[in-house]
Amino acid sequence: MSEIIFLTKLRLSNTLFWDRNIPAGRLTSAAALLDELEIDYLVIGHTPQNDGKIGVYGGRIFNDDIGMAAAYGRNEPGAVVIDENGIVKAFYISCGEEEPIKRTD
Repeated sequence: MSEIIFLTKLRLSNTLFWDRNIPAGRLTSAAALLDELEIDYLVIGHTPQNDGKIGVYGGRIFNDDIGMAAAYGRNEPGAVVIDENGIVKAFYISCGEEEPIKRTD
């Protein structure tokens, strides 16, 4: 990837990593950008999920901000796990690895 593409598509303040609109419905443009950059999956944060569970958008974008801070509910730690077969699962401290993450869009 050229440095110009990196700067304009990923690093600047109005790009995919800083965009809080994916959960609010800007999924189509985000998925198109993943395709353009040949990215299979993207894990984002900085937009806490109300239910303490990992959010899934389009089956390829995962919001792992599950609100562990006191201000957001002190939810248990969790992680997105992508295995060697491309199966995406959620991992939570209390119950371990869960079944494949279901699409929520």
